[in-house]
Amino acid sequence: MASLTYDLKELRAVADKACELAFAERENIPGAINWGDLGCHEAMRWENDMGDTGYTVTIEEASPGQQDLGLFIDHHLRVAGFHNVSIVFEW
Repeated sequence: MASLTYDLKELRAVADKACELAFAERENIPGAINWGDLGCHEAMRWENDMGDTGYTVTIEEASPGQQDLGLFIDHHLRVAGFHNVSIVFEW
């Protein structure tokens, strides 16, 4: 449940920048990742039927379940002030 309101364009930009930074560390981040096209496709705010709200960023060009890449991106989002953001990977 998110209590803060984030600027979605800023969230997307920070997630995209984290993808760029991950490229520089790619030797330390295993998994099926298309490094040439990796990037944030979308940032969204959601609300469910229970009234819970949250944020999700969709990262394209990586297989679902990228634990190491997810931790890397999550760290950079937190450093930039974006906490409790779900990260989804898609091809």
